[in-house]
Amino acid sequence: MTRRRRRRKQSEAVDPPLFAKRSGAKPVADRQLYWRFSGGDRGGPFAWTGLSDPSDYKRVLERLFQFETMDDGAVAAAGSHFIERDSLGTEALRRLEALRLDDIDGLMSFRIGGRERVFCRRIGRAMHVLWWDPEHRVCPAPLRNT
Repeated sequence: MTRRRRRRKQSEAVDPPLFAKRSGAKPVADRQLYWRFSGGDRGGPFAWTGLSDPSDYKRVLERLFQFETMDDGAVAAAGSHFIERDSLGTEALRRLEALRLDDIDGLMSFRIGGRERVFCRRIGRAMHVLWWDPEHRVCPAPLRNT
């Protein structure tokens, strides 16, 4: 293993999580998240091609830029959080399998507005953007009062 690779693995091992998987854990305020777009899904039900209007792209990207300036507590307060794999909908699980990503623990959900979400795989402090979900179908929420 090269020195550079060894350093990277060591730093990933000691970096605390950006978002706690368990309630009650304290957020890490001194960590800034950043985005990686090369692995974005371009097919399937949650493809980025669903964002066809340039003004929608601009709105989504501006919201992601805002998340970069927030600490973990502010991101969580904005309705964004980690979602366990077992909580994902059937359609999302099938798509993860098709993408050969079905071994992940879960995904990060970033609330853009209303029902709109961006889903990412978290690797270290990097958010690898995966899906655009304008209808909240990746992780369907139960209807209130039912």
